[in-house]
Amino acid sequence: IKYLSYNIPILGIILPGAQAAAKSGKRIGVIATQATVDSNCYTHAIQEVDPEISVHQMACPEFVPMLEQGRLDDGETHRIIQKRLTPLIEARIQALVYGCTHYPHLAHALRQHLPASRSKQPTYTLLTIHNLPHIPSTNPPIQYGGG
Repeated sequence: IKYLSYNIPILGIILPGAQAAAKSGKRIGVIATQATVDSNCYTHAIQEVDPEISVHQMACPEFVPMLEQGRLDDGETHRIIQKRLTPLIEARIQALVYGCTHYPHLAHALRQHLPASRSKQPTYTLLTIHNLPHIPSTNPPIQYGGG
């Protein structure tokens, strides 16, 4: 195997998200795609930081298609979010990791269902952990779908 060298930092999102979540409590929720949940990558990364943490994962296969259809905050979106988050809420999670880069676009809707939890957006956490500046966007929100 040939390893390539680059003059820019190449940063992952799993370990920074896991490190930030591990600082937030002993019961961590992870919402992610089915493939990410099946890989257990967040469970392994969080428990590598602290083996005493209980990780509760939930696959959310409907989330990306909802986003691609532009359904950020409608009734059906909230019904699906409630269905997917109820087991995590019942587990009394103390932090929620967005295990997919699409999920921050649902942050407003997700927060409405998690009043006692703190969400961890991996890309924002990555910027904070690596001391890179986080510059809020002045661009309008991303719109998905046609029209």
